[in-house]
Amino acid sequence: MSRTHKLLRGALLLGATGALVAGCNSDASVVTTTPANNIFQSYVALGNSITAGYESGGINDSTQRQSYAVLLARSMGTRFAYPALNMPGCPPPIANFQTQARVGGASSTGSTCLLRTGSSATATLNNVAVPGINSVDPTAIVGPDSNALTELFLGGKTMVRKALDAHPTFATVWVGNNDILSFAILGQPAGATPQTKFVQSYSAMINQLVAGAQGLKGVLIGVAPVSQIPVMFTARALQSQAFVGALDAATHKQIIVDPTTCTPTTNSLIGMPIVSAIASGQHPPIIECEKTPTPPLGDIFVLDAGEQAQVATIIA
Repeated sequence: MSRTHKLLRGALLLGATGALVAGCNSDASVVTTTPANNIFQSYVALGNSITAGYESGGINDSTQRQSYAVLLARSMGTRFAYPALNMPGCPPPIANFQTQARVGGASSTGSTCLLRTGSSATATLNNVAVPGINSVDPTAIVGPDSNALTELFLGGKTMVRKALDAHPTFATVWVGNNDILSFAILGQPAGATPQTKFVQSYSAMINQLVAGAQGLKGVLIGVAPVSQIPVMFTARALQSQAFVGALDAATHKQIIVDPTTCTPTTNSLIGMPIVSAIASGQHPPIIECEKTPTPPLGDIFVLDAGEQAQVATIIA
């Protein structure tokens, strides 16, 4: 994995986090005695960022409560415990795009981690999703994309094992977006998880789930069309001076947009993490919208039309 890819995964999917406290175990839950349907006697959600409630580059108790898994559990009237994070979060979400200020004010950064709350502690979780993981991680205690939240949420168990602790009767599984998403945003779709490896990892996860929870029902959610996820913007947006001005404000630099590759008809997509890369000095304050002989210009964070077709094929 390249240094640039590691930096992107950290910035996009998790952010650096602070030290963990052993034994910190806290949750929030929705509890009723009679679920709307018997298959929801015990519901577990496996997945990554979206399932966990990761939004705007961060996660805290407020964003966790907006996860589709929480909303489904509430609709079905079933117990749902999740590893609630103290405000402002771990890391706190970005509150203002132009200033890049995070929830919690000036003291909050991408490395802030307030750990889990101390209320309603329970060893059994219904939401075992961890931001940043991909298809190989749910069956590994320490997978290739494990991070601070892996230990904080799962406590030294695999995601599958933590899910089985709830004796689930129904599960939702949304694992796979990260196998392609960060590579698409980098403009390097060839680095995506090979299909054979994806099938092997996904099968291991499902086989362990059904072997450990006889009669388990559930829904498997497919990999989303990542080119439509709002973490990339069209190169045509750079024709707007107001849009470029917002990028200037967010990076605290005057960005030069190449007029020869960034035209009103250019179909490329630009990965939003280019903003933080320019702000931190990891990328020049120049945006070119097609591949060039002088990377990273036009290369890193640029997904051209041909690569978008490649991404679509990989997902299919």
